[in-house]
Amino acid sequence: MNQETKQTEDISQPITNPWSSDYFLRIIFVVVYGSHWIFLILLGIFVVTVTLQFGHFPQPGNPDPGYAGAISILHNPIILFMVWGMSTTPIVIILIGMRLWKKSIGWREIGLYFGGLALFWFVILDDVARLGTWLAD
Repeated sequence: MNQETKQTEDISQPITNPWSSDYFLRIIFVVVYGSHWIFLILLGIFVVTVTLQFGHFPQPGNPDPGYAGAISILHNPIILFMVWGMSTTPIVIILIGMRLWKKSIGWREIGLYFGGLALFWFVILDDVARLGTWLAD
């Protein structure tokens, strides 16, 4: 078994030592690959909570997302994951291309990543329900 195959199989193995460098690399790997999904989940929680709290769907300036009560603590992480997702998109596409070339990636992982990427960019660029405008407010 060559070194590349061993490394890709190691990712799926359980972590026995949480203080090892592999543990931290896996966390970084998951955060980079999952940043689009993390953004979408946090945004969904934020929008649903604000809607329930204020009785209407958020609109730009109504309410201000930074001052929407206790749930506004999610505003900064949402913005962070939005910027992180935008900036890591080209890097992850290149990494997926490299992993496809080496045949060390599954189609389920590719579908999961590109599904999240498509939803992410749809929400950001299309400004669905003016949520992007509301967040930037």
